[in-house]
Amino acid sequence: MTLQEAIEARHSVRAYKDEPLAEGVVKVMQEQIAVLNREGNLHM
Repeated sequence: MTLQEAIEARHSVRAYKDEPLAEGVVKVMQEQIAVLNREGNLHM
């Protein structure tokens, strides 16, 4: 299989849970996003 064939054949399957994230997890993620936004001069 060539690299191009592998890229074309690749697919991704995700399964999501119908559960909210814990407040602590959300807070940590928001803090990290803020840090990365400042470092990269971004707004995400």
